[in-house]
Amino acid sequence: MRVPSIQSLGQARSVLQALADDVGRLQKWTLVPASGYYNPTPIDTNSFRVADDSLPIWTSGLPIRYRIGEVNYYGMVNNTAAGDGIVKVFGPALTGPIQALWIGDPRLVQQVHWSFEGEYGGISGDLNASYGRLFAWCGPPAYLVCAVLYHHTGRTGGTKEPTVGIYTSAQRAVFAADILVTTSAQVQSTPSASLYRVTWLYYLAARVTGVDDGSPHAKGLSVTLQFVLE
Repeated sequence: MRVPSIQSLGQARSVLQALADDVGRLQKWTLVPASGYYNPTPIDTNSFRVADDSLPIWTSGLPIRYRIGEVNYYGMVNNTAAGDGIVKVFGPALTGPIQALWIGDPRLVQQVHWSFEGEYGGISGDLNASYGRLFAWCGPPAYLVCAVLYHHTGRTGGTKEPTVGIYTSAQRAVFAADILVTTSAQVQSTPSASLYRVTWLYYLAARVTGVDDGSPHAKGLSVTLQFVLE
């Protein structure tokens, strides 16, 4: 930012305010005081409790960073339970006491969306390659914290639904379990802490790991991936 020459007290205040605004924009993460704001002992592997009067801060989609066992993990608020002060998160499992907790600038959340038309449920393997929609992450380091899958038309006949996994360049699933795709939105909330970080030109793909047994097969898959930047 170019700082103009200062001719008056009022102009000096304007310049200082502009500088303060710039510093504020650079503050990506804010440490949450532990005392009185949240309970460091998780309720389960994907939720913790906060002071009820602070619940409005924890809006759905808010990026968070939490330290467990001296390791920082990245996630995102899924939803909250008013009256109980419970915050549910998308991200690696809360496997121990929370040693530190940060909330992030909402602009740190990035989203990627893919659509696969036609009968995808009978295609075994990499849908991105099959549909010519190869995807490489071209942004700064980020963490894939949530995948939402939805198919628009279910299989006809049969008893088996398709399963889909989100895979990385190393051909390993980001999420611990493949996602069973029914006609309602599916969310997988516990990515592998060793595989969910993506960097420049990191390849990602949706892979059908189990075809359905319908005729016709399930049609029209939508995939939404949500990332949190470092």
